[in-house]
Amino acid sequence: MSLEYAIFFYMNILTMICKNDKKATYTGNEPSPKGLGWCAHAEKVGVKKTGRDGLTWVVDTTSTGVKRWVKAKLKLQTKNISKLQHTDLFDNIDILLKKDKLDESTYKVFRETMNELYDRYDEAKMDAKSLFYTVSNGMESKPKLSVANISFGNERMVIVDPTCSAKPVYVNIKPGIWNVGYHIWVVPTGPNIIVAIHNDYKHQEEFIYEFHQNGFTMESGTIIMMGESLYPNFSSRQERFDWVKKLWSKSDSKHKVDNAYYVHSKMNAGSYHYSLGRVKPGGEIVKVMLHLV
Repeated sequence: MSLEYAIFFYMNILTMICKNDKKATYTGNEPSPKGLGWCAHAEKVGVKKTGRDGLTWVVDTTSTGVKRWVKAKLKLQTKNISKLQHTDLFDNIDILLKKDKLDESTYKVFRETMNELYDRYDEAKMDAKSLFYTVSNGMESKPKLSVANISFGNERMVIVDPTCSAKPVYVNIKPGIWNVGYHIWVVPTGPNIIVAIHNDYKHQEEFIYEFHQNGFTMESGTIIMMGESLYPNFSSRQERFDWVKKLWSKSDSKHKVDNAYYVHSKMNAGSYHYSLGRVKPGGEIVKVMLHLV
């Protein structure tokens, strides 16, 4: 190898040009934002960016005034959320997801932070799906409560608030025994995520999700998951209410009644997201998540 080629190889292959200074290089192995092409010396002191390690870093100076990337100390930002940097917004989510439960004040911060991230979709180069999976994964790490086994034949799963005039959600699922339960994260409003998973896949870690934004409408907070063959055809709104009362009176401590799963959430009336999980592309649906946050 000639000397000229060796120099070219080193400068262009083993090192890369920084995005914010064409005269500086990086290797791509740095855990800080430099590993993604952002050199500290070309940024203002106090600028925050996500590092190659996924953590938040901030530009600081040494005692001699040299700029460098240092790991940021995470702090929950509760004021002027609309003016926060993207990294601060994601830090808020990370901090809150590490809490076992949220009270009313911290939930307010969570909602404001999420709403601000929604407003910045294009700017932040993100989408609702990736954001909600981050949140859902955090909530799924909390204890699963009121777990019950529900049997489904060769039929669709119905997800419905029977007191609501909106159409139920119908899902073509894999027949068999399904493990259904919920997770509470926000103390005044839970449950906040309802997870139904086929028993054969209870220990499956990776799923391919199909995300349905605002696909489930809830009015009274009553949520029922059951087989389509068991769901009645109602002739009036009063019939629906009477049926719900009858189910509630018969439900057990695990919220199971007549091979249906019955639960009541204190979330406000409105539309909520749900996700359908498969193990492989085009495969049967073996996991259903209802996101009540």
